[in-house]
Amino acid sequence: IIWKIIPEVKLLDANGNTAGNVDYVLVKLDSKGKIIDFGSLEVQSVYISGNLRAPFKKYMKDQDKNFTWSTTNLYPKPDYLSSSRKRLVPQIIYKGKIFNDWGKKAVVCIQKSFFETLPKFRSVDEKDGEVAWFIYDLIINKEQNKYILELVQKKYSKFDNIIKDIITPQAGEQSKFINVLQNKLNNSK
Repeated sequence: IIWKIIPEVKLLDANGNTAGNVDYVLVKLDSKGKIIDFGSLEVQSVYISGNLRAPFKKYMKDQDKNFTWSTTNLYPKPDYLSSSRKRLVPQIIYKGKIFNDWGKKAVVCIQKSFFETLPKFRSVDEKDGEVAWFIYDLIINKEQNKYILELVQKKYSKFDNIIKDIITPQAGEQSKFINVLQNKLNNSK
């Protein structure tokens, strides 16, 4: 048995429309090179909001070790909300559903700080998992004085639990929303 990784594979739905590219497909081959099983691997990163280009260009011009971030530019920060709603959720819906219908496993590799912003979902034992979440973080290696990307946790879930728990929001208290509306009305006078 041989394992191979194939990057960037176009995934089509039943109508021949693209559901997007799968970051990686892990294939299991028999001794003759014939595929006998496969699963998907999505590597999910986080959008950055703020201006990176102007400060980077300024730094590259002078390369001063005392460089400070300009107050005229927004300091970049992770945009977890956009990353989950615009990237992760659609991938789970489209690509994940197809792999789930085929009875194939899926893995999502995600940064710990990003994972922690997601709504909580029900976990299952590894043997019952349809989606594996490999959660990574940068850990300082004190001996080498550098950060190392390490797998810090694995979680397993059912596809339907992800759809119900992550994608479907739980309604907050209506009274709090009415208070927001009332404050806006009061402040617009």
